[in-house]
Amino acid sequence: VADIDATRARLIAAGLDVTEVRKGRKPGTRIMTVRNGTCGIQTVLLERSPKPVE
Repeated sequence: VADIDATRARLIAAGLDVTEVRKGRKPGTRIMTVRNGTCGIQTVLLERSPKPVE
């Protein structure tokens, strides 16, 4: 997702159960898990930082 914080706020407002945003395994990533409303499948959303321009 482009903006994980805004996405999390929107999902909470819609009544979904989501985790806190946390660092992903790869550098420059942040993730969160949607726990309900996804047909019984926990769904991970990922935000990647833009690559620096060289």
